[in-house]
Amino acid sequence: MRLHFQRSIVLQIAAHARESARHKQSIDERYHCDPAQPALWLVNDNGIYLMSNGDPALLDMELPERPDGTRWNVCAHARECNPHLMPFEEWWRVMREACGTADHSQVIPLEAIEEVLFTLPEGEDLVLDVTLDRTRVVPRKAANENGKP
Repeated sequence: MRLHFQRSIVLQIAAHARESARHKQSIDERYHCDPAQPALWLVNDNGIYLMSNGDPALLDMELPERPDGTRWNVCAHARECNPHLMPFEEWWRVMREACGTADHSQVIPLEAIEEVLFTLPEGEDLVLDVTLDRTRVVPRKAANENGKP
């Protein structure tokens, strides 16, 4: 399934991942004792979104605090699966089709994102092709062949 992410937010979180001195390990990286590299995580839990693995986290100061007083991370939600803008049934269906029902995350190396991200004109979305077992960054030309900017 092709998912679209707002370029301006992806640029912000990619810069955070690139410029951070430390990076959080994903669950798989911890399990395999692999060091964390600058990356974006594709997460599915409350919708599908990208976030930086930079440490400390990039906090969203525009959203209200969580009930426990902490802040949310800056995230780029998929336009097709955004719980802030869509009815539950709609984004839940998309999330199930793309990623299944279990909460999980996939590590996308920053180089793979930036290789395409820096070729996109302002206003054009980053496109990811997401299946249950893999995620692929869609090159600009291939993304536009679907008729979507």
